Amino acid sequence: MKNLDLKLNEENIYYVLKNNFINRNKYLSSIFKLINGIEENKIIALDGEWGSGKTWFVKSIEYLMNSDANNELKIVNNEIMDNVKDNYMIFYYNAWENDDAENAMLSLIYKLINDSCLQKHENEVGAIPRLLNTIIKFATNGSVDIKQDVFGEQWNNKQITDCIETSEEIKKTFKELINNLLIENKNKILIIIDEIDRCKPVFAIDLLESIKHFYDDDRIIFLVTTNNKELASSVCKVYGEKYDGDLYLDRFFDINLELPNNYIQDYINAIDEGNSGSNFHFKAYRELAKENKLTMREYNRYLSSMESIKNNLIEEYSYLSLFANYIIVPISMCLRIKDKNRYYNFIKGEEFSIIKQLVDNNQFYHKLGRKILSQKDNSIITNIHSKHISEKEKIILENQEILKNLEEIYNQLLGSINPEEDEWEYKEILKETLDIISLFN
Repeated sequence: MKNLDLKLNEENIYYVLKNNFINRNKYLSSIFKLINGIEENKIIALDGEWGSGKTWFVKSIEYLMNSDANNELKIVNNEIMDNVKDNYMIFYYNAWENDDAENAMLSLIYKLINDSCLQKHENEVGAIPRLLNTIIKFATNGSVDIKQDVFGEQWNNKQITDCIETSEEIKKTFKELINNLLIENKNKILIIIDEIDRCKPVFAIDLLESIKHFYDDDRIIFLVTTNNKELASSVCKVYGEKYDGDLYLDRFFDINLELPNNYIQDYINAIDEGNSGSNFHFKAYRELAKENKLTMREYNRYLSSMESIKNNLIEEYSYLSLFANYIIVPISMCLRIKDKNRYYNFIKGEEFSIIKQLVDNNQFYHKLGRKILSQKDNSIITNIHSKHISEKEKIILENQEILKNLEEIYNQLLGSINPEEDEWEYKEILKETLDIISLFN
């Protein structure tokens, strides 16, 4: 089984793009076509669930713009790629990593200055303070003149905040910064703002409103990655629970894009790489991931967690061990990650409907239920198939017996029904396993 929970770096970005594991290269191509056709200031939202790979996606945009990889990978039309690279500078800003700053926009200015100076003047000591000093002098009409030796290597966000006091000064500072950055014959800047939905609500809304109301420069495009559901909740926390957060975001973003939520099957296939045929456990995890629409991040956590508790599974082969190992334990861990409320209900014996839905709708779990029923009492299946009725009727009867017996086992192991004496050991092992599952976040 291949683990694709890779560290985010250029080598691994290239690896993922080259193999197109989750079939997203076509969306990268579409983004570049969109950017290439924009002629004025826009704020673009890239909406996706937490853990859906938004950071990987925008970091892939940055990588393609700052390298020649597209010449080999052929993800984007060469003419479009060349045109975007000729016209745009690109900057990446992780809002969540900076939401301890007192002023959201100033933290963005800090990041832009820092990155631009490091890129342009890697060997020039003091380039950052000099550029900052020039910009602040402009913004404050010369009233603030910070000498280089004041900063040295110790300058930080607060020092910028102390020097730039008004919204107008911030706006002038940002405009002068853009002017300085575009000196090298670039016409526009693409600023990626990532993980804003994970920020403290006040910081997130401060940053959004700053870039919307102050920076309508046609040379700037903002690409904001977000979970709009969570961001709308942040809006309501700032403006009140009765405020329409969704309407606020609809008016705020000029273009709304959605990172497709159909990637989990492609991602599972990439991880599987043909091993699922000989790995029954993995089949169980895979089907649950699809049924519960786990994100890539959630699926990585799921596989890692199941790997951690595999030594606590029941080793003996019986209908009880099959039920525990392939139904109760995988479902419990999956719900623990995806839906805590249903998890608590499930392990209390109050959510058999989850198992019923799986058996009714999922071929793997229907076959598993049949296998458990055969181990428990094979005469039931034999009697059903000896009847002179249609195959369709036999399947209906078999499914009814499967569900009746699975519910009985579920109640014996998790519910209020006292187990038989020979089932006590299984109940204790299962309890220990569920205790371990409860420790995982």
